[in-house]
This record gives sequence, C-alpha cells and structure tokens, in this order.
Amino acid sequence: MKLLTRYLSTNIFKGILLGLMLILSIELLFTFINELKHVGSGNYNLIAMLTYISLTLPFKINQFFPMGALLGTLMGLGMMAQKSELLIIRATGWSIFRINLSILGLGLVLSLISWFLGEVVAPYTVNYATYKRSLALSEGQILQTEQGIWLRDANNFIYIRDLTPEGQLEDIIRYQFNDNDELKRISHAKKGNYKKNHWLLEEVKETSFQLTHTESNHLASEKWYSNINQNLIDIAKSKKNEYLSLIEIWKTISFRSANNLNSDALKLIFWNKIIQPISTLTMMFLAIPFVYGPLRQSTMGLKMVTGISLGFSFYLINNLFGPLMLIYSLPPLLGSLLPTSLFLIGGIYLNRKIF
Repeated sequence: MKLLTRYLSTNIFKGILLGLMLILSIELLFTFINELKHVGSGNYNLIAMLTYISLTLPFKINQFFPMGALLGTLMGLGMMAQKSELLIIRATGWSIFRINLSILGLGLVLSLISWFLGEVVAPYTVNYATYKRSLALSEGQILQTEQGIWLRDANNFIYIRDLTPEGQLEDIIRYQFNDNDELKRISHAKKGNYKKNHWLLEEVKETSFQLTHTESNHLASEKWYSNINQNLIDIAKSKKNEYLSLIEIWKTISFRSANNLNSDALKLIFWNKIIQPISTLTMMFLAIPFVYGPLRQSTMGLKMVTGISLGFSFYLINNLFGPLMLIYSLPPLLGSLLPTSLFLIGGIYLNRKIF
C-alpha cells in the first residue's frame, strides 16, 4: 500500500511541477518583456534585470501555486487514467475516497512548502531585488528599506513611510541641510500628491533651526517643488504590499489603525495569504472529478486547456471579489473566503457525483 501511495504521489508531483513550470514560463515571459523597456535607464542593464526576475521567482511560485496544483493534478491523474493505472489501483481495493485522500495529503505538504517560500524566503529575496532595481534605475537617488523609502534631492533627504497604489505619499519627513552639512529644517507632512510640476503636501508641521533658537510652524497645505517626480515614485512603487510577510503586513495594519488610516486593502492581502493553502487544496480537490468524469478519455491538450481555464477563472474571481468588498466597505475576510468557498462547493458537488 505504501508503494501505491508513493507511486500516486510521484505522478501527481511530476504533474504539478510541469504545470507550475508552464504557468511560470508564461508569467516570466511577460515580466521579461515588461522589464526590457527599463533596460538602459540609469544603471539598469540586462544582468540587473535578469537578477531582479530571478530573485522574484520564490514569490511567483507561491502566487501561482494554486493554479499550478490544479493543472498538475489534472495532468498527473490524466496520464494515469489514459494508461488505466487508476483502474488497476482501484482493483487492488483502493476506493476513490482513498485516492483523493492521498492526493490531498501530498497537496498539504506542497502547500506548506509553497507557504514557506512565500512567507520566509520571498520577503527577503524580493526586498533585495526591489532595492537593487530601484537603486539602479534611480542611479542611487532612491533607497528602499523595510520601514519605508528614502530619497535624495540635492541637500534634502526625504523619508516616505508608505505609498498608496495611486501614487499618494503618506507620512513624509524632509530633512534639509545646507552646503556645510548642517541641518537647517525638518518638516513632516501627513499626505502628498503630485500636481503637474510640484507636490501638494497636507497637514505640514515644520521646524527651522536658527543660530540661537528654533522656529515651529503648522501649515494646512504646502507646495513642494522638487526633482523627485512621479517617475521616481513609480520606481519606488515596485515594492508591493503582497511581497511582505504576514508579520510585516500585520505590523503595517497596526500602524495604520493607530494613526486612523484605512487598512482594508492590507487586511485583504493578509487574509489571502492565510487562506492560500486552503485554496491550493480546493483546486486539487476540484481537479479530481474531471479526470474520473468528462475528461477521462480526453487528450492531454484538452486537460491542460481545462486546467488553465479553471485556474485562470479562480485567479480572476479571486482578484475581482476582493476589490469589490473594499469598494462596498464589506469585511476583507469575506472577499478572501468567497472565491475559495465557491470553488470548494463546486468541487464537493462534482466529487459526490463520482462516488
């Protein structure tokens, strides 16, 4: 029985590996084409681009693993069904339920490996990749850290705590030095938006350092003319919240909540990361009835098309429901649970038909 379990797991594992490689090759091709247009900007050359793409691979493996698991399960079981190996396994006394249990057991192990890549390895590799990319593109003008973004503009050093997807700056601290490297002014702004040729800062608190005293001033808004433009901010935006680990996301949520800032988008990412292993098992569970049912005698090409279609449908629905929940101010957890729940119900229904 252990031999059968090992044989079944090996075939499914090979299928998942093949399916994941297929999906990643498509994704990496699009990433390569997108990054190619930046080659030649600043110090960003071909080697720097390939290094960046390579370092983001652990994150992409974790991101597309549910889709790869679905496609791989279809291919692995499909190859065994075409050779009548599934019938032979059942003839030895194995029920469909037991076969499913072995498949999902393998899925659980692989989900944990994928989770480890996404939560332990990827935050470090992607953080280093985005740091090197932004440094090369900006020619040293931008430095990204886990705590935020540092920029240099002549004698000014600017710290930005966070960037919204729309390009709005949040929590901006500016340090102004003179030619003798003496600190002359510190200012803090709650928000900043780019307007044609300048930044419009809101809720500004500034302190100027004179020879004998300091002066403080509060402004409702301030126009900030700087060499830091929207292009540099777009470079800095390359570090997405999805790249952060669960602990980092939770710390950011806590910070934003303590400062009365909206954190629903971060909560959605947080719950998506927690639910992803369940999503992977759901995708594998959904693939099983297709092999025993309508795709039993189909070609491998049809199985691949079906797997990609189902996986892409899940990817689209998962990326649609989340933002909809945020738009209508519904709980982010609902946006994370709903797509997986719908596919799980579909998998249960289809599996019941083959018993």
